[in-house]
Amino acid sequence: MAGEDDDERASPEEAKDAVTGDGPERVASSASSAPEGSAKSPEAGTPSTAKKRGDVGSFALALAVCALCLALGERRYRKSPLPEAIAKTDTYTTKIADYTRRGGADVVIVGSSRIYHGANAPLLSELASNALGKPTTVYNLGVPAGDLPGYVLSVDDVLRSGLKKPRLFVFGMSPIEWTCCPATSVPSSPKWIAAVRPRHAWTLFASASDPEEAFTDLTLGLFQSFGARTHVLASVLRDTPPQGVANPGDLGWASFGWAVSPSVQASRAEGRANAYRPNFYPPKHFDRAGSDRYFRAALARLEGAGVSVAIVGTPQARQLDINNDAASYYGEYVAYLTAQAEAHGTTFVNYNDFPGLTNADFGDGDHLLVGGSIKFSRLLSEEVIVPHLSGKKPQARR
Repeated sequence: MAGEDDDERASPEEAKDAVTGDGPERVASSASSAPEGSAKSPEAGTPSTAKKRGDVGSFALALAVCALCLALGERRYRKSPLPEAIAKTDTYTTKIADYTRRGGADVVIVGSSRIYHGANAPLLSELASNALGKPTTVYNLGVPAGDLPGYVLSVDDVLRSGLKKPRLFVFGMSPIEWTCCPATSVPSSPKWIAAVRPRHAWTLFASASDPEEAFTDLTLGLFQSFGARTHVLASVLRDTPPQGVANPGDLGWASFGWAVSPSVQASRAEGRANAYRPNFYPPKHFDRAGSDRYFRAALARLEGAGVSVAIVGTPQARQLDINNDAASYYGEYVAYLTAQAEAHGTTFVNYNDFPGLTNADFGDGDHLLVGGSIKFSRLLSEEVIVPHLSGKKPQARR
């Protein structure tokens, strides 16, 4: 009956004891059998010393095998035709090769595609030469999707021995380069892997934002085959050579074209503004943890070499100003670059907008057409490059 079943059913505590063997007798037995002065049996304690040594040995063996494989792969890679074929597809690598052939430049400008298409280097060279009364070469090292880690590469590359040391190094900044999440702006991202060389390894390692990225940077610097693994696998497994041919431009400047219709420009710009928008507001934030470390490393390297620096904000179409409101981190971006410029003996000159600049000067929201590049370059020469080369401090633009 029900009552009898209830009387005979074990209590929850008794049932647990029966399953685990932790009843009173078990506890008493365990207590009596435990060695005197010991709270735990050896089996319940930490792993033995022998096991620890075995784990360390296994890790060391795995590390040695990994290093050996990388070294063998690197040797095969460097003897293959792949490095030369990959270099032809990479904008930055082709620019550095062109820059090296020229023996360097008096002024170097780095930045994203805004600079790549906006800083008209042939015109800038002509304007500076005329204003200073002597030949002055300006070289544009801007690249599509450029960011702060890449500028560290640029600094190392232009300061190599055997090249003319630049008198001025200009950083062309845009707000999107300072989005949060360092994982989105690291030299191990696809846009930089073909450009990383052993000469960059230590600087990248020292300025990385976290240990994982630091060792990734170091590995990429020491083993180019690791960075080029996508191309290597495509070549080995599919017999597919690297695709595309990069355009180093004229003194590094590449035209974005002469004109687009207002409707095309507006549609492209609005699309970019909406795509950028999540990066300017919480939970995203201004990236002091990642990009800032690379920026400081680049500035310190230039100062140590005695090269003057200039920091400018790059132009954008007015459709993108929707992301510059008080709730976004745009104000923090301007304040930070202003402070950095003052700390390094210059002035932040912000060309986000300037008199005479219109949406018709852009092919979308970011990239200046030829006419717009002429407007921007004339101001950049007159207000930043020539004053710096004449020993004067530029006037601020906010």
